[in-house]
Amino acid sequence: INKTSDIEYRMEDGNHILYKALGDSEFHWAADILMDNGYTLEIPGFNNYSILALMASKSYFDKVLDVINRGYDVTGYDQNQGLPVLKQMFQIIKDRDSEDYKQFVIL
Repeated sequence: INKTSDIEYRMEDGNHILYKALGDSEFHWAADILMDNGYTLEIPGFNNYSILALMASKSYFDKVLDVINRGYDVTGYDQNQGLPVLKQMFQIIKDRDSEDYKQFVIL
């Protein structure tokens, strides 16, 4: 994996390969391989949503923490919503009003 040239690689649907892998729990293993090999975390996703917003919307909270621990820049902005990444992520989680939200906040 060449982390500098592969950053621009997009799948047929226009998404970056890492965004696609993080958005489907069946492919988190592939995301781990990409991240273990230095694939950049600062990629735009579908409609420029952040990868944290994507994972929060699917309740992949363990993977959210993993990506943050790997160095994801949580000070950035989600280009789609124009909100700070963390604010958007927590808003998505809060709007779900679920046990998942309560469990994530405890983590």
